[in-house]
Amino acid sequence: MEFMYPHVPPAVFSMEVKDSDIFITLEGKGSQRVIFTGVPLTAEEENHLEAFRQYVKEAKKTFPEWVDDKDRLVLRFLQGNNFNYEKTLKSLEEHIEWRINNLPIESEEIEELAKKGIIYFFGRDKRYRPVMHISVKKMVDANLPNEILSQLAVFLLEFALKNLLIAGKAETLVVVVDLTDVGTISIPVSALKTIGQMLQNNYRARLYKQYLLNTPFLVKGVWAIAKGFLEDFTVAKFNILGSDYSLLYDQVDKGQLEKKLGGTCDDIEEDFFPPQMPSE
Repeated sequence: MEFMYPHVPPAVFSMEVKDSDIFITLEGKGSQRVIFTGVPLTAEEENHLEAFRQYVKEAKKTFPEWVDDKDRLVLRFLQGNNFNYEKTLKSLEEHIEWRINNLPIESEEIEELAKKGIIYFFGRDKRYRPVMHISVKKMVDANLPNEILSQLAVFLLEFALKNLLIAGKAETLVVVVDLTDVGTISIPVSALKTIGQMLQNNYRARLYKQYLLNTPFLVKGVWAIAKGFLEDFTVAKFNILGSDYSLLYDQVDKGQLEKKLGGTCDDIEEDFFPPQMPSE
């Protein structure tokens, strides 16, 4: 077998994919797909795909071939828009325009910035999903424009799509946002919102779980209110933690985390890119 993923442990290729890997299921709320490639679709999904293709045809719209291929981008956008065809068409058109205008990112400045550890990949969860780390303290100290931070996130996400995610096995990310030594008023809300919106709009069904660590009390209070206005599947992805990381350890083995997060791996001090992924 040709080994195409140098940053992926070989064991992932022999991993048996379970229904719990393919779908997130919430009691009384149904299921949401997180693996799209190389697995059977439900009859309902197949029907939606055919109906949406007909909707696009009747609207006299056309897409590049990569939009509706084996990676099932169309289905990702359909699910993300609750199978509303009008919204799906609009968001797909916006996504295509975004990719044309923003990719590829071929900037030495951004690649050098990726080495500094503001945003970086390190480790995998217990089902081989890569873990993206965001150091909010480094983000604050760097004091970079939101546009540059967004480009950095896109650069790393595109790298992950090509080198860290495995089609049909591990197609989503775990994101760890470390708020250590960052006061409530210092949190770069605008930058984090920009990155989150970009991820939501252009990397559909790529976020599996997100953990906020050392979250200030006030932020916890705001979240307690805000989650009442969010969809159940969105709320289920977020874990707002203080100094107790137990929920993170349920998801990610300590052998895949740095010591600063209670793991057993030495902390990275420099050269965060390309990713330094620990062995199993």
